[in-house]
Order: sequence, then C-alpha cells, then structure tokens
Amino acid sequence: MCSPFPSMGIDVVQECIRWAQQRHKLWEEKRKFASALKDDSEPLVPVPRSRLDELLQAEVQYLATVPVRAVSLREVLDCLDPRRAAKFIQADVPKRMAVRIRMIENLSCWHRVPELVQMHTSLSSWYRSLRLVERGAKVGLNEFTACVKKIRGEGKDAVRQVTVGLHKLKHTASTDYDDAFLNKWLDSFLLSRIGSNMLLDQYKACVSHKDGGLGRATGIIDPACDAAQICKQSSQAVTNLCLHYAGKAPPVFI
Repeated sequence: MCSPFPSMGIDVVQECIRWAQQRHKLWEEKRKFASALKDDSEPLVPVPRSRLDELLQAEVQYLATVPVRAVSLREVLDCLDPRRAAKFIQADVPKRMAVRIRMIENLSCWHRVPELVQMHTSLSSWYRSLRLVERGAKVGLNEFTACVKKIRGEGKDAVRQVTVGLHKLKHTASTDYDDAFLNKWLDSFLLSRIGSNMLLDQYKACVSHKDGGLGRATGIIDPACDAAQICKQSSQAVTNLCLHYAGKAPPVFI
C-alpha cells in the first residue's frame, strides 16, 4: 500500500484518518446538540458533562472563525421585543465571546498573566451560561434575564483586567509584541465587548418588570438625547483629566 503522504508513515496517516473521523463525529454531536437548543419542540437528550464541555469547546473554535461585524443602531432598535431580542442575543453574542476567547488564546504567554487567565475563564463561563440558558414559551424569560444580569455584573471590571493584563504581557513577552500590535488588539477586543454589552443592555432595558427588566419602551435609546452635547461634555471631561495628570491636553473639535 502506497501512502498519499510520502513523508509520513502508514501508521501516521491512519492516525490522522482516525482523528478526522473523531472530529467529524464530534461535530455531528455538536450540531444535533445546538439544534436541540434552538428547537423548543425537540426534547433534550442527557449529555455527560465531559462530552458537553467538548461540544462547547468545539463550538467556540468554530464560532471564532465566523466573521463578526459591528452592531448597528438598526439592530439595537429591532431588539425592542424582548423575545426577539433574547433569540438574537443567544445567536449573536456567543460569537463575539468566542472571538475574544480565541484572541486571548492567540497571545503567547497569556497563561502566565493572571488577569488574562481570569478574563479567559470569565468569557468561557459566560459563553457556556448564555448557550445553555433556557428561554421560550414554556419557561419564559426570567432565567435568561438573570443570565444576562450575571454576565453584565461580573464583567464590570473587564476593561481594567484586560488593560492591566496586556501591560504585564508586554513585560512578559516584550520581544513578541510592540505597542502598535497591543493597541490594535485591545481596540478590537473592546469594540467586540461594546457590541455585546449594547445588546445585553438593550435586552435588560426593554424586558418587562415581570421578567426582571426595566420595562422601557425604547430600551437604552433615549429619543431626547442630544448626542452633540454629550460629546462636548465628554471631551471637556477628558481635557480636564489630561490637564490634571499631564499638564497639557490635545485640541478637540466637535
């Protein structure tokens, strides 16, 4: 028998084939599991915890490769109906979390930085919670609302964690990354976080009091908001901070 891979032995090729078959089987189980989550009419099948973890990890790896675009104002406005918003969030936000998980894993030495390890652990936990939480006509939205609140509550310190983590990473792996790379990485990470949080906050704001929300008709959107005035106030606050800590401030034009 001739090997199609001249540089590999037959045993190695056969092992690769077995690995590919196992991966295919794992993906088939993941597909059926995800389908059961989305279809309220299909009964869920008990899955061992170890296998469930494998399925979720495989799903994270796949979703991290799916292109994610910025959340538009139209999509936020389309989430005024809580049930529709919950469905959209459960499909979209895990993709954003998966991307951020993979972003951390792609950093060398990240496992030696406590803040990045904690951020990775938190994202994995939030991903799992959001994918597995039940919602629908039979169970309502209370559990889903509690899950959203938990994610937002635990993530309040995320910006500090990631910023401090990157600062430590630069000193741990100083030859691997320059400031330009780390600035771009942090910008992408935080933009993804902003998109996730906008959707979660919109859901919390528009869901009814009965389901644990604020019951606002327009959600986080304020029809009377003066965006230009807010930008002026924000720029003034930033200018004051720069003057206080650095003694000078860049010009800001609005």
